[in-house]
Amino acid sequence: MEKLAYSEKKVEKNPWLPDDKPAVAKVLVPTELLCPICKDLLKDAVMMPCCAGSACDECARNGILDSEGSRCPVCTDVANPEELIPYRLFRDKVDKFRNQTGYTKATPTPPAQLLLSAKPTLPDIVLPDPADVNFQFDALVGHRATPGVKVEPPNINFVGVKV
Repeated sequence: MEKLAYSEKKVEKNPWLPDDKPAVAKVLVPTELLCPICKDLLKDAVMMPCCAGSACDECARNGILDSEGSRCPVCTDVANPEELIPYRLFRDKVDKFRNQTGYTKATPTPPAQLLLSAKPTLPDIVLPDPADVNFQFDALVGHRATPGVKVEPPNINFVGVKV
């Protein structure tokens, strides 16, 4: 067994590159276990008192509070977030489904990670050309030479310079 392990070549994956293969195979969620608001598996399922519809606790509360006139996000009747009923039957079904399939909620990639995965580019820097007729070295230094006097750039070739 060790001989086999040592004979295989180790291939390291670059941690900055995105995964080519999804980690978990896509699992089909039963429609009765889907939240009608977020379209994902129910989380802390609650029953709406007005229509007996099911939804995630957070989705239902936010839907009622964010609507005009405190309306149910499922049936649009007037509702109160304090009257939401924990839906034990659906909570048990969701737990059983998760245990059987190993389903985990898909986590969207945050925008910061999307930006990090893109390769950074350097800005274009345009340097002045000393061979250009309009090139003036004194303008780069920050002082003006007297008119008619040609200012030479400093000698940066240190070959043959005695110290």
